[in-house]
Amino acid sequence: MTNRQFMKRREFIKSSAWLGTAFLAPFTSLGCASASPPLQPLDFPVAPGSRILLKNVRIVDVEDDRIIFPGHILLRDQAIEQISEYSDFPPAELTLDLQGKYAIPGLINGHCHLTLPGAADLGLGFLLAWGRQCERNAEECLRHGVTTVRDMLGFPGKLEEMKKNIASGKMLGPRILRGIGIQVRGGYGLDFALLGGEKMVRAIRSVAEVKEQVSRACEDGADFIKTFLQYTKLWIPTPALPVLSDAELIAIQQEAEKHGKVVAVHHTSVEGFRKNLRAGIQSFEHMPRDQELTDTDVEAFVKSGAGINPTASVAWALSFPRNGDPYADAPEVKQIIEDKKARLPKILDEFAEESIRKTALENYRKLSDPDYFEHWHLMITPEPKIFTAAAVIGSRNLHRLVRAGALVGCGNDGGIPFDFPGAMALEMGILQRSGLPPKDILRMATINNAKIIRMSDRIGSLKKGKLADIVILAENPLADIENLGKVEKVFFEGKLKYST
Repeated sequence: MTNRQFMKRREFIKSSAWLGTAFLAPFTSLGCASASPPLQPLDFPVAPGSRILLKNVRIVDVEDDRIIFPGHILLRDQAIEQISEYSDFPPAELTLDLQGKYAIPGLINGHCHLTLPGAADLGLGFLLAWGRQCERNAEECLRHGVTTVRDMLGFPGKLEEMKKNIASGKMLGPRILRGIGIQVRGGYGLDFALLGGEKMVRAIRSVAEVKEQVSRACEDGADFIKTFLQYTKLWIPTPALPVLSDAELIAIQQEAEKHGKVVAVHHTSVEGFRKNLRAGIQSFEHMPRDQELTDTDVEAFVKSGAGINPTASVAWALSFPRNGDPYADAPEVKQIIEDKKARLPKILDEFAEESIRKTALENYRKLSDPDYFEHWHLMITPEPKIFTAAAVIGSRNLHRLVRAGALVGCGNDGGIPFDFPGAMALEMGILQRSGLPPKDILRMATINNAKIIRMSDRIGSLKKGKLADIVILAENPLADIENLGKVEKVFFEGKLKYST
């Protein structure tokens, strides 16, 4: 067998495995006795027009970096009607005394994949748990204070089903903004078209096709447009890939803008970063990891007003020991590997279905052996050198942007192996351990994300007139961002949806 035939066979096997997964996904956990029971929304009937008063709460003002106490928040229907440190409010039909707990805006996961399961396998138990894991991903988001997510590519049928069930009150979950991808033929991300069709990713061959494809994506329900500037694959082997030309990317940006849609661009290189700037892109996803940004790059980004989601959890999830890795001994990498060893079992216990948990632990065991990467395997194998570089160079670039006053958001790419959409506290804890202060991190996951997705008039901070997405915490997140893991209540659009 020639090398070319071998590669074609390999791609066929991979595609067949993913297609099998896609076929079984809609059937959720039928016949899967170990599936977890759905986490139901609270039955919190309040007559339309009724007021709810949240009294004696410490209100965290993410825009002004202050805490208002004693604070009081008056809710009516879906919105915040009044917010103050004074209690001279109109009478409320329901009053909740929160006894000095902390109120923050609902968190926004600016980059995740609700219909990816956090692991990969071909076993029947794993495949049957896939659909239930999708639903659980949504449930765990709200239970952990995440009230809005941008789904960066997912199974369209499952996403629409979950959106309807959440809106009707049948299911616990966040507000879902769904992206549809547009990519040059042969480029990174088009593998997903095999799974979800054109309602997931669309291919273009030229600038002339951009207008039609953007319009059709919007007709198919895209809340934003996703595209990619990924110059190589991220798994072994890592061949070069075609990418959008400047003209094609500019055309996508301009057409999306006509429809009022943000374009979010996956990029991991300085060249991709600069191409985004030339095209006027407003939502940069991930961080350059091939080299450090220059002062000119940073200044141009800040001046552009664009935002960026660093997704630090990706490096945390996919950095492993690898023979010949130049970053193997970097302190950042060593910290990640030790931290993952300690935290991963708890993360899986909290967020994963049982068969997903078992698969993830087995995958983790295999990938922790440096010799594993020296051999060919049936399952897609990530290239750790890419992600250790992200842990080192990507982190330096992030800190440079933060110091320069850039608009930095927050998303964890939940759904990739070893990570879940609801695990934003992990993402934010990684950022804190990298040296960023809690107040900046909380702002990234709230008002900054709201600005990037163009919803800051509705969500992202606790202000009069905004939607009442409110998370009640037991302890102060400005003292330690990991206090975000201590969620006691979650209000979503004015209704109490979760309470411990």
